[in-house]
Amino acid sequence: MASIIGKGVLEPYSQTVVFLEPVLVASLPELMKIPENYSENMIVVRDKKVLSLDELIFDDDEIMVFISAMGG
Repeated sequence: MASIIGKGVLEPYSQTVVFLEPVLVASLPELMKIPENYSENMIVVRDKKVLSLDELIFDDDEIMVFISAMGG
């Protein structure tokens, strides 16, 4: 099972998920049901490495999800 740990405002979206096959990082917002205004600024981290949208998440991963600070 993959552990997806939301940090900050994403904490309520934390969950444990069974992936029968690897999934793209880009599909996480939809899988986690994260509002679009949050998902636009999302940072996904595995093993202290920021993942790009085209990388895969596997069933045994522990993933942390953050929102990047935006504004001026």
